[in-house]
Amino acid sequence: MSNVRVVIPSLLADSSRLGAMCDAATRAGASPVIIANSAHLYRQLAASAIPHITSRRNDGFAASVVLGAEEDWDWLVILNDDLVFDPDDLTACLSAKHLDAFDPATIVHFDNEQARRIPTRVGVLLNVSLLSNIARKVLSRWHERQPGSDNSYRSFSAVAIGRRAWDMAGGLDTRYPFTYEDADFVRRARGHGVQVTAIQTSIVHLHSQTGARLITTVLPVATWSALEYLTKWFGNRTLNRWLLVLAFAVRAPIAALTASQPRNQMRAITNTVRALVVDERPSLPDWHSVGGAEHAGAAEAAGGRQ
Repeated sequence: MSNVRVVIPSLLADSSRLGAMCDAATRAGASPVIIANSAHLYRQLAASAIPHITSRRNDGFAASVVLGAEEDWDWLVILNDDLVFDPDDLTACLSAKHLDAFDPATIVHFDNEQARRIPTRVGVLLNVSLLSNIARKVLSRWHERQPGSDNSYRSFSAVAIGRRAWDMAGGLDTRYPFTYEDADFVRRARGHGVQVTAIQTSIVHLHSQTGARLITTVLPVATWSALEYLTKWFGNRTLNRWLLVLAFAVRAPIAALTASQPRNQMRAITNTVRALVVDERPSLPDWHSVGGAEHAGAAEAAGGRQ
């Protein structure tokens, strides 16, 4: 039987939900671990029997997964901390018997995430500017590439990665602090012939709704990931920085008119443009500073991102 490692990055999720995930994994014979990306969560987990580790930093999703993947395993399962699931269904997905039905050079998705096009330079800029959101709403025929296309990927919110697929792609790239790590991984994996598949389950990714509360921190970091992605795949970092600044010039009036909290959006855009202009990496919420009701559920700023 294969060894299954289940890694769940979290900033400040409900410990009962995390415990239920770990229980489902344990019943499947897997080895689960929570990556605690805040001191507040770490203290909660330390007072429980929930398996956990921490780097005592909030380095983001990719770095959290890589930390959890340091054990020996044949299948690495990544779970966001904001999933809704039937425990028996999740247990079945995480069992070695179930996963061993797939070739180890395979990526297997478990949740309801839709396939998206692997980002191009234009695609990234349209997304940052919010023009792609407008296109989806205005053009009824706008659609994403279907799963199975060689030019598509799905978010790593509930996914199993075979050992050979991980090694062939070279693992997650930790230069991405918040987003684009899944698109980058699939892009590399597909180049090595790794297969990507999805199975029907009852697992649903909620997409935490508290992002607006932390938008002034999250948006600069997400955009930094976009810059790293553009530079890695298309070169010319300086050009990419200024194209992103231009994209934010387009985004600003759209956000001002459509956002539920336009003042926070404007602050977020200002912070992001400043980071791009000076070419200085912004930081996620600090490991020591996050905690309390004002950040409850803000998993997308740690690892369990959208």
